[in-house]
Amino acid sequence: SRSTGKRRARDEESERPRLRDPAEPGRKTSKRRARDEESERPRLKDPAEATRKTAKRDVARDDPASEGGSSGSKGRRSGRRRKEARSQRATGATEAKDPKGPKDPEEDTHRFDVKSLAEASQGKSARLKSQRLEQTFGASATQEGTRRFDPDALAAASSRPVGRRPLLLPALALGALSVVAVGALSLMREDSLPPPPPPPPGPSPTDVAQVDTAASGAPLADVQQQARALEAREDYAAALTLYRGLPPAVRAAEAESLRAVEARLSELSMFARAAEQTLEAAEPFRSAPPNDPQQAAQLQRILAKLEGLVESATPTQLGSPAARRLQRALEELALTRTRPLDPKGPVRRREPPARTQRFAEQAKQGAQVVEQTRQRILAEKAQIEERRRAREARAQAESRRTPLTVVVDEIRHEGCLVGEFDERGFTLKAEARTLGFRWREALRDHPELALKVRQFAVRADSARDQLDFGRWCLEHRQWKEAQQAFSRAVVLDGRLKDRVPDVTAIARSSRVFRGKVERTAGSGSLTLRYDFRLAAHNADWTPAGNAARGGVRDGAYRLRGKGLAVSALKTVGWENHLSLHATLGAAQPGSMPLIGLTLKANSPEEESWLLGLDLGQMQVLLLRRTGKSMKVIERRELRAGEEDPILALEVMGDRLLARVNGRAMFLRSISVPWGRTRLLLGVRSLNKGGSCQADFSRCQVVGAVRQEWIRKAFGEFDDHLRAFLARSEDLDVFARPEQRPQEPKLSCEDEFGLERVPAEARAHERRGRVKLGLGKPLDLLAAANAFAKAVELAPNYAAALYRRGLALERLGQRSLAIDELERAVRACPHFYEARAALARVLAGSERLTEAEAAVRKALEDRPDHAPARSALALIYFRRGDLERAREQLDLALALDPSDEGVRSFRRNVTNVLRGPPWETTYSARTRHYQVKSDISQARADEYARELETIRASYERFFQVTERPQAKRATVLIFDTEEGFQSYAELSTDDRVESLLGCYLRRYDQLLLYEDKDDATRAETRRVLYHEAFHQFLEPLIPDVPFWLSEGMAEYFGSTRIEEGQVVDRGAKLPARLRDLRKFVSERGSPLSIPGLMRESPSEFYSGPVAVKYAQAWAVVHFLMHGAKDEWRARFVRYLRALLAGKSPRSALVAWKGVDWQAFEKAWWAHVKGL
Repeated sequence: SRSTGKRRARDEESERPRLRDPAEPGRKTSKRRARDEESERPRLKDPAEATRKTAKRDVARDDPASEGGSSGSKGRRSGRRRKEARSQRATGATEAKDPKGPKDPEEDTHRFDVKSLAEASQGKSARLKSQRLEQTFGASATQEGTRRFDPDALAAASSRPVGRRPLLLPALALGALSVVAVGALSLMREDSLPPPPPPPPGPSPTDVAQVDTAASGAPLADVQQQARALEAREDYAAALTLYRGLPPAVRAAEAESLRAVEARLSELSMFARAAEQTLEAAEPFRSAPPNDPQQAAQLQRILAKLEGLVESATPTQLGSPAARRLQRALEELALTRTRPLDPKGPVRRREPPARTQRFAEQAKQGAQVVEQTRQRILAEKAQIEERRRAREARAQAESRRTPLTVVVDEIRHEGCLVGEFDERGFTLKAEARTLGFRWREALRDHPELALKVRQFAVRADSARDQLDFGRWCLEHRQWKEAQQAFSRAVVLDGRLKDRVPDVTAIARSSRVFRGKVERTAGSGSLTLRYDFRLAAHNADWTPAGNAARGGVRDGAYRLRGKGLAVSALKTVGWENHLSLHATLGAAQPGSMPLIGLTLKANSPEEESWLLGLDLGQMQVLLLRRTGKSMKVIERRELRAGEEDPILALEVMGDRLLARVNGRAMFLRSISVPWGRTRLLLGVRSLNKGGSCQADFSRCQVVGAVRQEWIRKAFGEFDDHLRAFLARSEDLDVFARPEQRPQEPKLSCEDEFGLERVPAEARAHERRGRVKLGLGKPLDLLAAANAFAKAVELAPNYAAALYRRGLALERLGQRSLAIDELERAVRACPHFYEARAALARVLAGSERLTEAEAAVRKALEDRPDHAPARSALALIYFRRGDLERAREQLDLALALDPSDEGVRSFRRNVTNVLRGPPWETTYSARTRHYQVKSDISQARADEYARELETIRASYERFFQVTERPQAKRATVLIFDTEEGFQSYAELSTDDRVESLLGCYLRRYDQLLLYEDKDDATRAETRRVLYHEAFHQFLEPLIPDVPFWLSEGMAEYFGSTRIEEGQVVDRGAKLPARLRDLRKFVSERGSPLSIPGLMRESPSEFYSGPVAVKYAQAWAVVHFLMHGAKDEWRARFVRYLRALLAGKSPRSALVAWKGVDWQAFEKAWWAHVKGL
């Protein structure tokens, strides 16, 4: 007993745990100590251990760092008793039948101290060790969720120093289990739905306990997987128990890593307990605001605790589901606090006559400013049209002074004069005939003539003419002339500098390939040559492999790595035939240079055929690679003098021919899926896992390419350029000011508006204004609080009411913002800024009639108030009147050119009205759709027919009777990806670069493009049917749950249509199944289905989004094809409730009483069978 105590004393004095030899006999007490010691600071107790009376003495014995721990007779307990005690600790958190667990008499009187919790859970060394452990054990599933607050603000808040209160820990342990139970009860409150059980694929807590008590020698990997599953369900106590039940030898070997992960789990466990306790106390206020001062004070205390939890949380805690629940509760609750409780609101006061007269005169002056601005806009637009008309006259006059000569069809025409001249082209009048030219063809066949005719219309001393000519040269890829024209424009008028683009960068981006390109017109043949003398060639090749590195160096493409390294040429739409020739340079000894091609790239069936050169054995090899295995198919001997050969692979139809210096080496029959074929340069180490390096001095690729791929690939830049030109502003009245003007005082901040406002209230208002300017969620909450304090001191403080309304609006609380803005309007007459803001918020809430009344009042007081004009534009926009919306946006931007929000809104509306900047538009109209495309008329007609067919399928499923439709739904199908992304950016300020298509609800437009690598257009159709479902469902269920919307859209997206009929629906989606199975294999369990059903839009579109899409689709597929009748009937009732207009939360009543454990088990069995 004495010697054991000495060893413990020595270990406690050291900076890290003393690890014992697991094989050394007679030291079982030391092994348990090495297993359980966690860090230098006091160990945070497992809540299950601390609350179970039967395990208290074992906890004290096994944890020397805990209070009351000692050795002696307690350390000499028999092996049987120790095993029983460990079993009780492992099962204590899960085996109790009472969900509330054992009640501790001190539990009701204990109050958690938030800052002490956070301080106790912090520790820089523990977090660093946790990061290292996650590299081995896998990242926590809780770190993939949404963060509705700004991460930077929360991270900064989490680093604030807080006081240490060690005496809190025993009380925390005593109250822990009841807190978890209270949190569980709070989850059950929502719609009276039962709490979701653990998903079936992962082990249940009971299973974990049973496994751990009997199998402490389980492999570490199994424990890790079980712990990750428990952590995903926020059962941190059970996860801790798993790790603490590892064999002593494993714990000794992984002591440092286990201390870090156990510290992290303890940190998360304490945070979750405190969060659930606070959320339970706040639950009554989530559905109704306080209605008396006592309740308001109680809510204030709860919110202070919520904010303290968030501000003091560590980065690990901020990534947890508990943090997300806290943040959501803050958004819902913090906005109702400290509202002025005076039911009468501001007291209306009589306005002095002088103030009334001042506003009347201001209204007259404002009306004059608006009329002058409107006339200026019209005048500048007329000037643009006049310049266009004047170009034709100048070109005609210049051609009379300098007649032109042109050769057409080997006939020379002299003395030609310019006839017609416009944006499309020009005509030349010769002696006997009139010659017509389009600009694009003229620049290709007669470039000097076309440039000369266009320059006829440019005045040398006009900056505007030079700018227009530069834009024309950009559009037609005349880079040199564009640069010269822009330079002259800036010299003539320096104010145009901001409108001049970087021509060099645009020219560089116009090239599809950086090597030398040769295209054979009509045949679709493409030749690419690389001499690897330019660093730009790197852009066409992508290294891949074990530590692969590739790039141009010393006149060659050098590729190096370990084991196998390859570099793939960018994807091309090859078909029918293809060849790759590569001249080898130097190679590192022990390295085998390779060339090859990959078939079925980026699919499970991917395979590669490689031609390699073994210079040591003077052999050439044909290899086949599938997955991670490499197999030599054939070998041949090299001839003398072939040490620096040219390797070649040629594919003709289904034959693969390999050559060395033109000599045929191998001939094989292969199946080539041309849509997914990529060419490779590579190098392989002849020593397993060794380094390798090889140089390629030249490379040539020749092949047939699908005409459609060529059109799309080389048309990408044209779409990009047209979008760039569409973004530029034409009118000087919209030019940005050099400096943003200072924000003027509000109309209510005059002597009348500030009457009887004490200095203390003004101080609160100033503090709130500073926080409002910072803009982050916690700052906005602080601003709303400061403004509320100001209004408590001065109920008629209109400026504080107004700015509180703005803070609430930016926090997404429109109804509360409307209340505050209405109070601001009542507090001060002629407060036009508040009326304009009120109109904007009302319009955002679809209360358009009230919004228009408010904005008309604002414009009566101040017609030239730009925000009021933009609010009126928003009302027109919501009503679908885009023309009148743009008219008001023109006025708003001209009145305040510094408002970037208005500028962006105007650009969006303008480009939607113009439509995509296509050179040619093909259109097809059906009963329900207006389809437009720049591909071909046949494609537009085909897609329109398919849309009508799929819509009929939607209607049959939802049993929708035919209703009169106000207008046809618009569908825009783009030829290129760049065209799609550019138009999305022009109309929404978002390039949506990760999507093949999208549905823009604000315009009721469906956008998608044909991927040039999708030869069968199967993926294009899947996206079309998916997005068309969103377009169909929007008017039926405006507030549709997002899991249902995306799950059913994925389900209908797999529909197959042949000859105008639906022949298959609900096909399995291999990519979605892979995403879901991979997630489950890594995490141990899928997402909770009831939790997925409750997720808000921001929650659904954050975290593992691909997995949520996959699981939503799989649930819908199960309900359609695999669920039993009871569950299917519930699904029907759920849909009917939504169609009847019930909210998503109310519709969830259809699922009340479901055995979710049985449901998820049957669902997962269905998924595994797909």
